[in-house]
Amino acid sequence: MGWIGIATGHELTVTGTLRPEVVCRTAAGSVLAKVPAGVKKDPDAERLAALCDRLGERARAVRDLVESWMVRSLPVPAAVLEAVWDDPVWRETLTDLVIAPIAGGAPDLGRCEPLKEGIWTQADAFAIPHPLLLGDELLIWRARNLKQVVEQVRRETWTRPASMDRTVGEVGFHAYFESGGAFERRVHDLGGRIKRDAARFTVHAPEPLGIEIGVDWSGPMSPAYLERMRFTSGGGEIGDIAWSEGVRILMALYAHRSGDDSPEAADAYADYCDFHEGEPGTVAASSVAKPTRDGLLRAGAVLAGTPASSDEDECVAVRYEHPVLDEPVVELVRRAAVDGDKAEKSLYDLVPVAETGVGAVHAGRLGFLASALHR
Repeated sequence: MGWIGIATGHELTVTGTLRPEVVCRTAAGSVLAKVPAGVKKDPDAERLAALCDRLGERARAVRDLVESWMVRSLPVPAAVLEAVWDDPVWRETLTDLVIAPIAGGAPDLGRCEPLKEGIWTQADAFAIPHPLLLGDELLIWRARNLKQVVEQVRRETWTRPASMDRTVGEVGFHAYFESGGAFERRVHDLGGRIKRDAARFTVHAPEPLGIEIGVDWSGPMSPAYLERMRFTSGGGEIGDIAWSEGVRILMALYAHRSGDDSPEAADAYADYCDFHEGEPGTVAASSVAKPTRDGLLRAGAVLAGTPASSDEDECVAVRYEHPVLDEPVVELVRRAAVDGDKAEKSLYDLVPVAETGVGAVHAGRLGFLASALHR
């Protein structure tokens, strides 16, 4: 760690990866259990506190991004893994995730192994498979002592009855919640929002697909009633991963119901599957098409190589350093947003020291600062 001295005679630094915090020591070198109130008011201490807040937000953003790669089973170029590995947040978030090399445009699930340093030399790109894709091997992976920041092998998976038509998009469930406020908070925690008579969510596989969970909800001071889940697929086929993720959300809500007289989530879903087993009979082979390049990019993938059209931009790994940080901060930014990212990072005394092109990304809308500084 690097320490900086302040006017009070104390020295300060930042420790922690996913939850960084300011640490203080005396001029004699004794590390204090907490930062004194007088020290907190020092301008340098305030700047380091702001840096910790920003690094904490960024750690959550990195986790969310990696989770999106896993849930959507998106390809990740080896160049990305190599470029971000020196950053402790990226390294801790990625380590021990089960990955599969991309071969012939698809993950080779027979060659899965935990993500470790240097593994990117084995292929040009990798997938972080959704646990449903691991099939019977999932139980074996769960038995291993993998320390995953992003829940992968222990993520709940839900399969529909084998004979159910893949266009069936409604799951009937009923549950009572004594506190409408607690129900609303749970919906928000799961990434949804309540609008009129439904809690609305989006799943990806990798294309976005809406979910509406019917609710009778009159506000935080009233009870809530959960009625059923419906995929807004317009009668189209619902992929296995989209189904699993949708039911996962439904079961996570159901698990917080009030009362003890209803079956547990797993038992209730087993009853649902038993009831629908054999309906409607013969199921045609899946017609879900292989995602296109544009579809993968819009889903948030980074693809190896250079941009191939005006709808794409180069993905750049920008490396930053700070006097109190032993290891770098690495951001994945589209080329058009690099200047904006550097300007934002300068507010926290993070200095850019290197840029590396790592692939192509979708050229979506830029934020205000990036738009203002883009040339």
